[in-house]
Amino acid sequence: MEGARKKLLRKRDAPLNADGIHTNAATEAPQGWDDFLKAHQGTIYQSAAYAGYVRAIGMKPRFIRCEKDGQTAAQLMVVESSRPFQLLYDQPLSGITLPLARKVFGEDRFTYGPTYADPAAARATVEDAIRRAQKTHARLSGSHSPMQPESGAVFENTGLHAKPWATFLIDLTQPLETLWQNVDKAARKLVNRTREDGVVVREAESREDLNQYLNLLNEGRRKNRLLQYAAKGNDAFFDFFVKKGYGRILLAEKDGRVLAGLGITCFNGYVNEWGAGQSQYAIDNKIYASDLIRWHIVEWGQKNGCSQYDQNGVNPDPQTDKEKGIFRFKEKWGGQLKQYATYSSA
Repeated sequence: MEGARKKLLRKRDAPLNADGIHTNAATEAPQGWDDFLKAHQGTIYQSAAYAGYVRAIGMKPRFIRCEKDGQTAAQLMVVESSRPFQLLYDQPLSGITLPLARKVFGEDRFTYGPTYADPAAARATVEDAIRRAQKTHARLSGSHSPMQPESGAVFENTGLHAKPWATFLIDLTQPLETLWQNVDKAARKLVNRTREDGVVVREAESREDLNQYLNLLNEGRRKNRLLQYAAKGNDAFFDFFVKKGYGRILLAEKDGRVLAGLGITCFNGYVNEWGAGQSQYAIDNKIYASDLIRWHIVEWGQKNGCSQYDQNGVNPDPQTDKEKGIFRFKEKWGGQLKQYATYSSA
């Protein structure tokens, strides 16, 4: 009992500094973790639910909190993993190979962090993450939130390499009519045509639905010679997001045939996309089911009081035909381009 208690206790990793800030780290979410996120524009990627998801697929979350004058001033959740994680996590003997990969090819990752009320405290969380990565010889990589573009200053002179990145954010607080008019005219026609053709969007609810969604994802990945997604990750998404009310898996279908799928999470009014899939049948027959799903998300988010729909990343200076195509596709939904940065220690 005492050993378990010690594991859950927060440990002071950095002494009180001149600004009255000290840093604590824990393997479980400290009390009030999500409450602080909700008060300071935090997203699902820094939440306790996300920690449960990554833990279920074999990674380890670490919660870094900085306090100032006895109050929480900044938080950063870092996920301990390895660069070949996707190759190994669903394979036989992963219980042996994953720890070995962590030692040799370790990577600590964070997304859309830190969340903070005080910039000096935010920097302290980043410095803590850098110290930890250096101690374990892991690469550190991550990104700050597009909702807080000024947080890029937190990373200045830390030794981390910055790369410009961006996303399109759709302001869901606008009237639905305004959101519709913001969509590119050609995209509106495709949405209307797809609906008129009898395509409908519904939420995945059963094991069969989950399997169909996974098959859609992997159909596209096989075509592009990418690693297949495993059922383990799909199940974890359902268990830690959908069942807890933070997520949905949306399927577009016609006459019982599933044509496209997309996962979303919604935390603190902030909607994120996860895992887009489209069937070859839909592509061959020019059925724009993926477009219909995205407009459905806008409608659902606006109706349910969400604030932002994040379409999950584009290169602000696209170089390849693929990058240019992704940029055009996401731009047409009427969102505002928000630039931020990704960071790495190597």
